[in-house]
Amino acid sequence: MKGQNDEEALAKYIAASQSAKPFDAVIMDLNVPGGMGGKEAIQKLLAVVILKPR
Repeated sequence: MKGQNDEEALAKYIAASQSAKPFDAVIMDLNVPGGMGGKEAIQKLLAVVILKPR
């Protein structure tokens, strides 16, 4: 699933993590011109999602 921008991608991941079919992996570009990029996005993701072993 692709987001139109970094914020949308984070929102989709968070929604999926709370659904019956969470994502198994995330692939992000580290450099996004005009955006936060993968490094910052992963930091935000980790701040809001509790990672649980399956």
